[in-house]
Order: sequence, then C-alpha cells, then structure tokens
Amino acid sequence: MSLRFEGIMSVFRRAADPRDRNICPLCFERVEPDTRFLRYCPACPDPHGVEITGENWRELSEPCGEKRCHSSDSFHDLPFLAHAGCRWHNPLIENLGSGADNKVRAFNESGQLDWLDIWAGNKSRSVSHWSLPIVRAAAEKVPGVQSMWFPSALYRAITSGDGRRVQLVGSTSVGKSVLASVVVNPLTYLGLGRPVQVENYAYASPYPGDEPFAFYAKVIFYLSQLRGHQPLRMSGTLHNAYAVIRAAFIRGLLDGGRRALVLYDLAGEHFEHGGVHASVTEQARNSDCLWVLVDITRLKVFQPFLRCRVPDPGELTAFHQTLTYSLLIPEGDRVPRIVVVTKLDLVDVDATGTTEFEKKALDGLAMLKSNMKAASGTVVDHADLEASARENLELLRTFFDPSNEIENVHMKELERKSSFVREAFFVWTEGLGDNPDSASAQQTADAQSATAATIEPSVATTSYGVVELVAYTLGV
Repeated sequence: MSLRFEGIMSVFRRAADPRDRNICPLCFERVEPDTRFLRYCPACPDPHGVEITGENWRELSEPCGEKRCHSSDSFHDLPFLAHAGCRWHNPLIENLGSGADNKVRAFNESGQLDWLDIWAGNKSRSVSHWSLPIVRAAAEKVPGVQSMWFPSALYRAITSGDGRRVQLVGSTSVGKSVLASVVVNPLTYLGLGRPVQVENYAYASPYPGDEPFAFYAKVIFYLSQLRGHQPLRMSGTLHNAYAVIRAAFIRGLLDGGRRALVLYDLAGEHFEHGGVHASVTEQARNSDCLWVLVDITRLKVFQPFLRCRVPDPGELTAFHQTLTYSLLIPEGDRVPRIVVVTKLDLVDVDATGTTEFEKKALDGLAMLKSNMKAASGTVVDHADLEASARENLELLRTFFDPSNEIENVHMKELERKSSFVREAFFVWTEGLGDNPDSASAQQTADAQSATAATIEPSVATTSYGVVELVAYTLGV
C-alpha cells in the first residue's frame, strides 16, 4: 500500500489554544529558566552528564557538539536527556531512593536484561531493546541522577511541533496497550510501497509493591513481540497511576522528515470513574488529540457472534461509563477526539443474524473489512482518508442499538457532538492469539490469567487500519 497525504487536516485546526510544549515529556513539568537537565551522548568516547538549564532550553534539542564525538545521522547516536528531579525514575536502578550511588541492573551473558514475568507465574524472561544499553550506561556514568533518561528527539519532537501527543482513552481491556504496541512496532509499516523507518521508545513507571523492573520490562518486551500479547494489568486502584509512554519516530510516511507520535496510556480503571483521576486530566491537558477506543465486542448487536467470551456485566458497565465520560466535552475544550474501534477480528461476520438489525450490522462490518483489505494496494490521498474517516463514524452510529438505553444515548451524543467528534477508524490485528479462532491475548488472558501465551515471533501478524490512523493523526 502506498500512501500520499496532501494539505493540512482540518481536524487539528480545531484545537483552540496551543498547548505549552516546552515541558518534560515524562512528567509534564514546565521547563522554567532554572529547570535542570542532564545530557548524555552515547557516541562520545568518554560519555558523561552535561548539565543544561531551562534558560538554554534550545540546546536540549541540538546534537552533542563535543569535538571528539563520533555521532552520525543514526537515530541511536542522538543524545539522551534526564530531567533532574523528575518524578518518574529509572527502573534499571535497583536502589531507588536509597541516597547511595546508583546500583544498576546487570546484563546477562547474551547482552539482555533478565526479569520475572509476574503476570505469568514469575516466569523468567529476557528483554533487549536499543535504548537499554544507553539508559543503563547513563545511570552508571551519572550516578547522582535517578530520573529516567529519554531520547532528545522526544523533547525536540514535542517542542518543535513535529510530534503529536495522543491520550488513549478507554476502559479496562478495550485494547489500548495492544494498539499502542502495534502503532510503534516497525513491522506495522512494512509493505507500504515506500521505505518507512520507525524507531521506538517506551517508558513505564516502576510498579509499587512488585518487582520494580517487571512492569517496564513487559512494556519493552512487547514493543517487538506482538504475538501472544498479554494485558499489562496496570492497576486496580485510583491511588496510584502506572503511566506508560510509547513513542514512534517515523520517517517517510508523510514526507522525508521524521515525525513522532507519542502515546500516553493509563490503566482503564482511571477512566471508569468519570475521568476525574489527576493522571487522566494531566495527560489530557498535555495531549494534542484523544483516541477514544470503542471495543466492538462490547456492542450488543455483535455479542451473539463473538469468537471470544461475551464481556461480563461489570465490563460492559465500565465501558459505557468511560464512553459517556469521553463524549462529555467541557466548554472551551477544543482538543479533537478520534474514535478508534478495536477487535474487529473477534466478530464472526459470516454468521447469520436473527433480526434485521443484526443482519444489517453484520453485513456492514463485513463490507467494511472487505473494502479495507482490498484497498491495501491502493493510493490514499488526504481527501479520501478524511472522507473515509467520516463515513466510518456514520457506520459506527448504526451499530448502536436504539432499543438499548445506554447505546441509544451514545448514538445521539455522537450525532450531537459531531462538531468535535467527526472521525472514526476501525483497526484490528490478525494473528495475535495462539490460533486463528482464539480471542486476542487481551481477551484470553481474562479467562486464563495464570497462563502466558506462547511468544511466536516467526508467526506473522497483520494489522489493518493502523497506518491510516497514524498518518491521519500525524498529518499536519
């Protein structure tokens, strides 16, 4: 599939007040003249921490500048930054908060980091990622800094406006973590008819009460291993937020430049109580766009035809509460919402409905999936993409059951808020589960939480609708 995007998309013109972009990408603290950062260049022969204050904030985006630096145009040679005093700490440091010099987790003989998968009965695993040696070395070379290190490209993308910050909004198990991992995975962008380079970075706050490295390692693990993806189970409490940040640095999708898509992910429980948790509002304030996830298995019309278990009443209640919250747009809030419909692969579109409403919905979904697969080799320009996104929203409205009180409310709210919510994308990934007829790992783990899915990197996964969603979001 070859993609061509022209013009500036009107969806982002609707953002009224430009957000303050000169912030720490992790904790969102505004960069003031006395804000301190440390810069670490992995390409220098003797890398060390160089202090830069907010007064000279433009230097944070610049190359190293050391005379003996061996840096090239490679993304991996770019400096890393740490915000001194950032509340998000480096999970590779084993003695966080001790006041002593950093004790840093060691690599194994294969150059990987070992961790215990607490979601799979403390199964021993190993993880590797291009950023881990840099983050680990920086923690050793700059022993007084326990803040997390991040690529300077992340800061530059946000401050320059070349990046888009997206908050993922949705209740538990609607597919936020799976979608985010697919979006930042380079394999998602293969076969586009043009070379597209994708690098990724992720951060997950340490998991209080458990092995601190495990949560971060799991997020890193699934940046590359999509098959067998298990839910993160971030938190069941509102007292702590276990934030996950995933970033994709994409070159060649829209033009020759590098664009960044930064995804903010929180536990679904934080959205299920009206979105009043401080972390929810903090992320929203620092986002350019919201992706509102709608799990198609939670819609009544499709539940008789699922290839997975039907969501229980508690899950349905949480889903509808979160969707209601997402459509409550405060006065003055001009941040665009894009509806993202997930898990289309879990509906048996070949089934036969018993009512006219069911038959129409199944036919509509089958036609949509068929058209999306057939269009995989076609050229998509901006006008077609935007028109398709609006048609998708119209189709989604027809899936809400008017005889169901809460779904009828959603249907009317989407119509009433059409000036704010005008676009929808349908996305799904085939091959995530252990067999074609299984639920995605996000679903199967609910029923088999003690069993880890087998990771089979050799088995290909195929995603639909994701590249179009990313290009649309980035297309300014």
